[in-house]
Amino acid sequence: MPSITRSSFVVLALAVLLAGCGSKKTAKDRYVASLNAMCENFAAREQKICSPSSQSDVAARGDRIVIAFEETILRPLQALPAPPELRLPAQRLRTLAVQQRDVLR
Repeated sequence: MPSITRSSFVVLALAVLLAGCGSKKTAKDRYVASLNAMCENFAAREQKICSPSSQSDVAARGDRIVIAFEETILRPLQALPAPPELRLPAQRLRTLAVQQRDVLR
């Protein structure tokens, strides 16, 4: 399911774009690190489930992929407070995550 992989890349790309420079861990750095961890967790779960290659695979594994997405991306993202300077991008990311979940269903 290409859209699943795309969602992982969207979250990861946003995290990379938002990453700041410097050695001190700022609220922004911690936020980005949390986003990266979410992506890694979802990728690991997705790999265990395996990517479906046929319609019957989608029927058999689709629900598990949706659950994995909700548990590793959507819910943690909704609960993660964004630093003030990232409030708007974080809000957009949450909206995209809900839309992605809806596509997966």
